[in-house]
Amino acid sequence: MTTLPHITLKKDTHRKQEVIRIIFAHNLQLIDTLRKNTTAKWSRTMKCWYLTTKDFNLNTFLGTFKELASVDYLDLKVNNHAQRTWL
Repeated sequence: MTTLPHITLKKDTHRKQEVIRIIFAHNLQLIDTLRKNTTAKWSRTMKCWYLTTKDFNLNTFLGTFKELASVDYLDLKVNNHAQRTWL
């Protein structure tokens, strides 16, 4: 059985915009799918793909990648303010 590649989604700020970082090991199929189905851009400074939060829809993203990768989106559910309180 072949293991699917893993994508991690994280909230971040890039160029003063709220963004979703799309983090995965180099994979041409995932890159091609991102380019064809999203407005994601590559960031040399973050070294990952990203989408602005206004251009991101979790259900659409999961539907696009459901057959191609496992997607970890736990960071999108976490309340960052609550996280900082406990640090």
